[in-house]
Amino acid sequence: MFSLNIHCEDIVLKDIKRCDLPKILEWYNCPQKYKYATGIDKRITLHDLEEKYLEAVCSGNEFFAGIYLTYHHCMIGFIKGRIKQEEISSVWINALLIDEGYKNCGYGRRSVEMIFYYFKFYHHIKNVYISVIVENIRGIKFWYKNGFKFLRKINNHIILDGKEQEIFLMKKEI
Repeated sequence: MFSLNIHCEDIVLKDIKRCDLPKILEWYNCPQKYKYATGIDKRITLHDLEEKYLEAVCSGNEFFAGIYLTYHHCMIGFIKGRIKQEEISSVWINALLIDEGYKNCGYGRRSVEMIFYYFKFYHHIKNVYISVIVENIRGIKFWYKNGFKFLRKINNHIILDGKEQEIFLMKKEI
């Protein structure tokens, strides 16, 4: 796993450990709240999540970091993604989840700003990509506010709630 341990005054992004998985499983198993962040619309087992975790651990290009508040060390979300080493290196953010109790406090915004800064200045990354399900209006607004631009729409990319979903592919130059 690509190690991602970044600190600022009130947030720490640090690598997920196996002992963190039960907390992350709680979020995955609340699909009514978090299906757009996780891409999963039904409950999963700890074993299923461990398999996803091990895929990230075994890959040198994937990161999976918990978002922690420094003042009481609780995990309030996570960010998951991958570095693509192509002609121009880029980062893909696959998942960003902030617990409902901590939304609209700026933690998501500050977490992605930390990611942008880290990858730009320490790894010379120039582009960050995300995909957002078209029905996820709140997510689309969040990414637009954070400087992402629409690239294209992709049809039938993921199945949620028993139907194929369209996604927007978005990009930010950093």
